[in-house]
Amino acid sequence: MCDEFIHPGLVTDSRLSRRSFGLMTVATAGVATAPALAQSNVVEKDVTVKTADGSCDAVLFHPAVGGS
Repeated sequence: MCDEFIHPGLVTDSRLSRRSFGLMTVATAGVATAPALAQSNVVEKDVTVKTADGSCDAVLFHPAVGGS
């Protein structure tokens, strides 16, 4: 209710157009998918850790080639 009087500039802000919002969305999606490309260098292995109470299923991730 009456946001144009309470928060001037928020309702009609010419700095953010539909085109710039779309470009920001595409850029954000590109940044979000960047870690998925790095997964090809990682090996995933299912392991079992023995504890005093029994066995615990776990997953071990390590680089496919040498590295930290």
